[in-house]
This record gives sequence, C-alpha cells and structure tokens, in this order.
Amino acid sequence: MSEIQIADVAMRFRTRRGEVRALERISLTVPDGQFACIVGPSGCGKSTLLELLAGLQEPEGGTISVAGETALMPQRDLLLPWRDALGNAALALECERVPKKEARRRAAPLFERFGLGQFEE
Repeated sequence: MSEIQIADVAMRFRTRRGEVRALERISLTVPDGQFACIVGPSGCGKSTLLELLAGLQEPEGGTISVAGETALMPQRDLLLPWRDALGNAALALECERVPKKEARRRAAPLFERFGLGQFEE
C-alpha cells in the first residue's frame, strides 16, 4: 500500500523581504496504485510540497501521511562529482551520522532494486 494523504498542509518561509506563503491549506489524496502529477507555474509551491512528501521538511500546519516509501529527484543534478554513485546514494545516511561503511552497505541494495546494479562505481 502506498496511499498518500495530505490534509490542510501549510508552509511559509521568512525571507529578507518578508513572509512567503508557499502552501496554504493544501489537501490531496492519491490512492494506492494511482499516479499523480503536480503542475503549476514557477513559485507556486510544487517543490515545497514534494520536499514535504519526501520528509525533507516538516509542514507548518496540517498533516501528511505516506504509506510506503518516497523519494525525491531534484530538478537539477546535485551529485557530488568526487563521489561514486554509491557514495552519493549513501550521503543522506552519512548526514544522519551513520558511519560511512555502514551507510554504503545499507545503500548498496537500492541499486539492484532500481535496476542500477553494476553502476555503483
């Protein structure tokens, strides 16, 4: 099951110019097995919503429930060129203070799972 439920989610940011409301009372349900696209003009909150779904940020208000796994691929390439693919995949775990060898060991099975076996280096 991988249902996604978003209920009354709000998010705002404080900038030098003042407050920016990125999301206000957003609600959405994507049933298990369904496909959804998020479209809209630049600055409307698409990336913010995706970051919330991936757990990279916490919403200011409302709730997000994701039954299953999520992943986020940024709009631009953010790989570290001095690391191999496995090192890049392990980076998030390392940021959570998982030792480097353990992070690489835990990230390695993902390559086979996503059809990228033999591309770790």
